[in-house]
Amino acid sequence: MNYSPIVIFAHNRPKHLNNLIKSLEKNKESTNSTLFIYIDKNKDKENENLNKEVVEVSNKNWNFHKVEVILREENLGLKNNILSGITEVLNKHKKIIVLEEDLLVSETFLNYMNLALNKYEEEKNVWHISGYSLDTLLNNNKGTYFTQEMYCWGWATWIDRWENLDRNLENKLHESDQKIIKRFNFYGLNKNNHFAIRNKTVRQKYKMNIGTIVESYMLKVKLRNKTLGNIEEWFIEGLTEGDTFLFGGKVLKFLNISEKGVHVALTKDKRPKIPSYAGGRMPLTSELASQVKKLISKKQSLNSYPEQIKDWLILQSQKSILPMHDKVLIETFPRKMGNKKRHFLICYAFEGRNVHQTLGFLISKRMQRYNLKPLGFVATDYALAIWSMKEINDVKSLFNEDLMISDLYEWLDDTPLMKKNFRDAAIISGLIERKMPGLTKTSKQILFNTDLIYDVLKKHEGNHLLLKVAKEDSLNGLISIDRLGKLMKRIQNKILFKKLEKISPLAVPLLLEINRETINKDELNEYYLEEFENELLREIGFS
Repeated sequence: MNYSPIVIFAHNRPKHLNNLIKSLEKNKESTNSTLFIYIDKNKDKENENLNKEVVEVSNKNWNFHKVEVILREENLGLKNNILSGITEVLNKHKKIIVLEEDLLVSETFLNYMNLALNKYEEEKNVWHISGYSLDTLLNNNKGTYFTQEMYCWGWATWIDRWENLDRNLENKLHESDQKIIKRFNFYGLNKNNHFAIRNKTVRQKYKMNIGTIVESYMLKVKLRNKTLGNIEEWFIEGLTEGDTFLFGGKVLKFLNISEKGVHVALTKDKRPKIPSYAGGRMPLTSELASQVKKLISKKQSLNSYPEQIKDWLILQSQKSILPMHDKVLIETFPRKMGNKKRHFLICYAFEGRNVHQTLGFLISKRMQRYNLKPLGFVATDYALAIWSMKEINDVKSLFNEDLMISDLYEWLDDTPLMKKNFRDAAIISGLIERKMPGLTKTSKQILFNTDLIYDVLKKHEGNHLLLKVAKEDSLNGLISIDRLGKLMKRIQNKILFKKLEKISPLAVPLLLEINRETINKDELNEYYLEEFENELLREIGFS
């Protein structure tokens, strides 16, 4: 292999330089490589001793093919020291590997840089080889990749690319377009010697957008090219592809969302969801839920309640059990839906709709793993109902504290909820400006812009702050993950289980809301096909 020369630019950090050269020596290619060390002269006498120590480190007996130390006779500054040093080496060797004294390299650094310099030497669109990578790009599982970014922390290039470098670009920009610089030079000192935004337009935009109240978005419901009306995004964000809902007197199947709106198709599904609106999503507080359970668990207080409530709770105590303050009541019972026998589980947790919806999703996932074939769930402020094809016997294992949180994250990433919360964060942070002088962006424009930014960040910078904010808002807002975790810890060994032959009075309102949530459509179809197959086999006497 034709080994390229290595150039280190140093000044007054002897320990850093020593560590860098040691890390280079761990590369087996070092013994065949020439090392140049350019040491800039100190400006003053303040750090003169450190500058001398750098020279001493450079002149050690290092294990390279050759070491050349170049001492500058005057202080050139970082920029000029690097520019002139690279030019000198390239004029002799045509290729170069460049390092600064405060870096450390891996044991495969020289191998990678030399291989890349040889491989891409004739690829004139490749201007430099980078020895550094952002974590988000490094984890792309593709090894090398191309980028338009230039990183100065360990890099390499060729003489023909270096000769085309415009070293006066900054001055040309300053001379040719003062307006551009002025536009982006946002900050400066005002008359009170405080930092302030200089640009008047930027100030005006900031004032028009700061403190934004993010209202619920309305999306157009599109049946092919026909607009059926508007629906709140809050309801749509809880749907997955294939879900059905009732709208404008039609049963519709949710397909996807685009900048044009919500795309749907007609369907004959007999169990569509009923649209709900953001105003009805406020959950019970934990304090209120606790007080409600205390009230209904005291039989001696029933006579003080209104007649209808009293009769209902007395009937519940006769047919089942009243929910208790310090325990969670769980009922199971069979019931026919259409002409099919289904098995219901009712959990009276009194933790609010958000917690119950999330719990319903996680319990359903566990039931799928237990082959109980869950068909759907519905949540209210006080309870959760899940129905399945198979009878549920081991209730305690379903409500084990170790629920599948990974399933929750996977589900969350596949729903529009994350994009909606990202959009809110982008608007509040100022990334997206809704209002500008003489113009207000439409919700369609904001939806399209933020969704595009979300997709790019998720793909290339998964740890971006706004993505973290969106996930946290999703978990602690609609999903109430903290409250769910506390519930799961609290109910361990405190489950009050009642197996019934018929529906209990408190379960009636829940079953009236059936079809608000369903399991994945593909899995449901598989369950129904299997059930139909078994019926046919029984008909012909084969079991």
